[in-house]
Amino acid sequence: MSRPVRDILAECMRRERVGLVRPLWHDFVATNDEACEQVRLRADHLTRLLASYGLTIVQTEDARAPETPPDTIYRCALEDGTAERVIRRAGDGWEVVKVAGGVETVEQSFMLDRAAINAGLVLTDAPEAKSISGLGRQLAALVEIFRVHAQGMAK
Repeated sequence: MSRPVRDILAECMRRERVGLVRPLWHDFVATNDEACEQVRLRADHLTRLLASYGLTIVQTEDARAPETPPDTIYRCALEDGTAERVIRRAGDGWEVVKVAGGVETVEQSFMLDRAAINAGLVLTDAPEAKSISGLGRQLAALVEIFRVHAQGMAK
């Protein structure tokens, strides 16, 4: 059975970064899938960067169509350890989601152009910036979207 391309790429990226270390990838996945997901998200980032140059990674022993990275570009545990925050593509825009106890709560939905305008309001000290609920989280999400080159992700 073949493995997903993103998982293979993540394993290779981990190995390139830290060498052949224990736990080996298959053991790492079995014992700490959350940490593996962080490496997979980096692999998704690399896949998007390669795609921006017209490159695609495919498995040669498998005739499946090339995989596209999932809609989630960021996932991290919150400071208190009881929940996690997710940034993901949602239709034409983006969502910041809190996941606690397996329940997802969309904290914010926004479009990139609106977030960029909001960033301009902050930079110019416009008074209306103070009235935008969740602006700091929105701008932090915007930074992550651009950091991992996800702004051009297919809708």
